[in-house]
Amino acid sequence: IFASRPEATLFEALLDAASIHGRGCRRVEDLKQQEYSYRDVIKMALALGRLVERETGDGEARRDDVRFAHVAAWGFAGDDTAPQRATEPLHFEHLQLAERNYR
Repeated sequence: IFASRPEATLFEALLDAASIHGRGCRRVEDLKQQEYSYRDVIKMALALGRLVERETGDGEARRDDVRFAHVAAWGFAGDDTAPQRATEPLHFEHLQLAERNYR
């Protein structure tokens, strides 16, 4: 039913979604229920990339794939309860994790 493009990056998928739904479409909400459009998320991703690049010597963010190869999400657990964190490990069948130099 769905086509898969394992060679696409997460940022490329974000750009694809923005082109399909429109950059002004609001699809993301944070813990404070602030809504963000695709345009907002793209700007934040680019700004974060520049900050990370400044903090690393050769422009590559240092990853800890052993400890952090997972997806994490925080779930609402009630008004008087701290949010609950859920994680699910990532399993890569068709590609291997590798550091890339974007320069």
